[in-house]
Amino acid sequence: MRQSMRIILGAVLLAALLFATVTTRTEISGTSAAVPIASSGVAVWVQVIADPNNANAVRLGDSTVSTTVGARVAPGGGLMLPYKGDQYSLAQIYVYVVTGDKVSVLWAN
Repeated sequence: MRQSMRIILGAVLLAALLFATVTTRTEISGTSAAVPIASSGVAVWVQVIADPNNANAVRLGDSTVSTTVGARVAPGGGLMLPYKGDQYSLAQIYVYVVTGDKVSVLWAN
């Protein structure tokens, strides 16, 4: 019984990942302010990639993200919010990007 349940859950997870629609948002240009990655929508995973030519790190977090608060993403680096069995609310995920720097965001739903 336990093995059957694992197989079923594995199949459901695989199907969710295979049939997810990937969305790529155009680059977010820095404004030195916390901005949501999207105005609405949900995703099963989110990836943020800082432009390699950035002079500063990008920060990822909630609406309180700032130059010193949030997960740090170095220039050229990336951070992924992985599949967790639930959905992320895109309007509640913010990035702080210094003016002149850029970040790319993509997600699947």
